[in-house]
Amino acid sequence: MRRLCIILCLIWPIAIVAQPVDPIISEHWMKITSSEGNLVGFTHAWQSREDGLITNHSTTRFSIRLQGHPRNDLYDDRSLFRDHSGQIVRIERTAKSNIGHFYHHVRIKDGLAILESRDKDAKGRLRNRRTISLPEDIRFDMGAGLMAQSRNTPIEISFSRLNLNKGKVENISIKQISAASGELQPSDNVSAIMRISIDGKLRNIISVKIGPDGHIAQRKQPISEVVLTYKATDKPLSEAMLDRGYTMPHPQIASPYRIPKRALDGKIRYHFQFAIARHSLFPLLVNKRSSQ
Repeated sequence: MRRLCIILCLIWPIAIVAQPVDPIISEHWMKITSSEGNLVGFTHAWQSREDGLITNHSTTRFSIRLQGHPRNDLYDDRSLFRDHSGQIVRIERTAKSNIGHFYHHVRIKDGLAILESRDKDAKGRLRNRRTISLPEDIRFDMGAGLMAQSRNTPIEISFSRLNLNKGKVENISIKQISAASGELQPSDNVSAIMRISIDGKLRNIISVKIGPDGHIAQRKQPISEVVLTYKATDKPLSEAMLDRGYTMPHPQIASPYRIPKRALDGKIRYHFQFAIARHSLFPLLVNKRSSQ
């Protein structure tokens, strides 16, 4: 389940920055479906103007059951508050899952982020408080603004982000391979393939369809043997609409070989690889392997 939390942390900013500035309210929805078409989650993002200031809000609901495990319902609500110059000065986030129920509050000033993590809400027990120095290349949109500028052309960008769960700054690298580069076959459903690395380690590979406005209209993300699809929709969604009967195959399988106790007590070398090359979504994508 931690894997699913990491995935949500990677995608949420893309949803909330794709909105134009509107003196009233602008909003959009994205539905999350399984390979079989089951509705397993959604994101709702909207932008409001309060006292002349622009605030971005994002709500994510995700309900999934891994084979052999109880169902996990994930909630992630975030708000980004800006000052009159458009700079982000405050972030509030509430996250809830089987792991726990947490509240994060960030105040940003003079290149510093003061992060407070509490139980449940703003009045909950203080779990952690720290001051974090923010680098000049810090971004709070997961690079969405930079990617929108590139549209369908190949890009390779690098920037820093603030990981609220870990309370630290991470370096994010995104390499986009498009049909324009000749490395990807042209497709109506796939504009590009993106490799996302955190602190130099490949963490995620997704395919995206980029809309006429340069923003992501659809993305497909493999998890275990399932491909999750995030697709823009003009239809409002609710938790009651989620398919809570869907079970996702577990990403781990039992070893077909007997491992002796001596080996278990020592060091075992594993080979991990993205299995997505088997999917038709990534016909020309070469598997990446790493050892540990």
